[in-house]
Amino acid sequence: MKPYRVVHSAGWVFLILMIGSGALGIAVSVMISYGAHPAAWATATGIGLLMLLLAIPFGSLRFSVDADGVVASWGGLIKKRIPLADLTNVEHGKYKWLEYGGWGWRMNMRGGMAFSDLGMPGAVYVHYGEGRTLAVTLKDPAAAADAVRDWMDG
Repeated sequence: MKPYRVVHSAGWVFLILMIGSGALGIAVSVMISYGAHPAAWATATGIGLLMLLLAIPFGSLRFSVDADGVVASWGGLIKKRIPLADLTNVEHGKYKWLEYGGWGWRMNMRGGMAFSDLGMPGAVYVHYGEGRTLAVTLKDPAAAADAVRDWMDG
């Protein structure tokens, strides 16, 4: 079996809107507090650039399966690794955003974790351990589920 790897860019429109609205909110707060003083503009610009630098690493969602197991990550900073021996089942379907509380990196009350991007058509659900689930939204969740299943059947 060959390793399965997929990387896709996060929803850039969503990411830019998030950064822009955050920077605008901070800028307006600073301007109201300090007036249109040059220090206020410098502070707002600095905070906006900091938010951009923090958002760039989250620009890609990665999912892979190989002999070591399943790995999901946002830009390589936030990762979840599950050894093959711990996998119990895999399926794919529509992403259950209410179960995880939205999009992004999420955890639910049942010990599950989601790496989800707004606008993806579905998710692969990797079940492991004692009732835990990893949900990852992908462009082709069926192919990812098939790849995990192949490695599980080994």
